[in-house]
Amino acid sequence: MDGKVRSVWMPDSALRAIEELKSKSESVQSKGAVALRHVVESQMHELSSERFGEFIRELNRRINDLVRSEDAQERLGGIYAMDSLVEVECEESLLQVRFSNYLRGLLPCPRGDGDTRTMIFAARVLGRLARAEGTQAAELAEFEAKRALEGLAFDNRRNENQRLASVLVLRELATHAPTSFFPHAPVFLRSVWAGIRDPRQVTREAAIESLRACLD
Repeated sequence: MDGKVRSVWMPDSALRAIEELKSKSESVQSKGAVALRHVVESQMHELSSERFGEFIRELNRRINDLVRSEDAQERLGGIYAMDSLVEVECEESLLQVRFSNYLRGLLPCPRGDGDTRTMIFAARVLGRLARAEGTQAAELAEFEAKRALEGLAFDNRRNENQRLASVLVLRELATHAPTSFFPHAPVFLRSVWAGIRDPRQVTREAAIESLRACLD
């Protein structure tokens, strides 16, 4: 054994879509994401359950590679892929549960590089995951609300990226999963001022938008 990770079979159409997701052009990445969804939907009907599970596990591995990339544009490509697959109707554990873990790793971006665009997009897709019906979506919304509120409590300059990530997630949860968000409203109303007072405009605006969504 050489210790290397062995890739399983992937259709050429999926490989082409993944290459497009690595593009420096967001229009090409968007096209690749749409193509990837079509591939997944077609493979779902053409493959046996076992083969489809293997295909999805390999696809998840490749999406995770994009999300963990040093290249900010490739990280966006990974989020484009997840965004396109959020509503694909297959076993939740094959896609959506893994996606929430991948997105969590971007909120905040682990490199502390202030990759605002990536965090905004990641929070948006996380909100779409929390909007889905079912127990897992409700549990996701509950966990992410608590995590974001804890992050917002660290009111010091060294945690500016964490505050931004927190208010972005809270904004999306208040908008897309209001039923799950509502029990956290009292704590949120006490904590959101840390974001409103933040020195960065993007964080202040997201905090105000999250407050507005909570009060609507």
